[in-house]
Amino acid sequence: MENDQEFELIVHEGNRPLWQTVVASLIFTVMFYFIYRMGQLCYHFGYSEYTLKMFPHFVFPIAYCLVLGLGFSVVKSVLIDVDTDKLVTRFSIGMFSYDKSSPVPSLEYVSVFKDARGGYDVNLWYIGNKHYVMCDFYDSEAAFVFARYVATKLNLELLDATVKGDSKWIEVNPSVDVSN
Repeated sequence: MENDQEFELIVHEGNRPLWQTVVASLIFTVMFYFIYRMGQLCYHFGYSEYTLKMFPHFVFPIAYCLVLGLGFSVVKSVLIDVDTDKLVTRFSIGMFSYDKSSPVPSLEYVSVFKDARGGYDVNLWYIGNKHYVMCDFYDSEAAFVFARYVATKLNLELLDATVKGDSKWIEVNPSVDVSN
């Protein structure tokens, strides 16, 4: 699947805080330092018995830094290709990305609820009690506009769970044009 493909529905747009990007940069810098030092070792001593004994002292930190750096820098986004009924999980590092396609799980409904910070979360529920947090909003009206759009696009029901203990289903009119 091409990475420049346009998706009509982004379930979860991955992002990383700035501090994680800085930490990943520092970790990758340390990794490249170890690679540089290993190269210097090979340049000065060639492939001798000494360098073969020293390789594990470089390979382990390089591998550790690579895994740790990827953990701080990989961004996971979840997209739905409505036309082909595919769930696409996109793993990105900077401008490089890898897409993994799978069938869309059995989607049940879309909900809007008020979170502990006073904002509004739009969730896409699937297979029992599992869900994706799609978006956070500060305004309930914007959250419901987005939730109606998603529910209409996926032909799902919409649950208003903004009042704890008083959830109610909201009528979603599929004949309304949601393309704007």
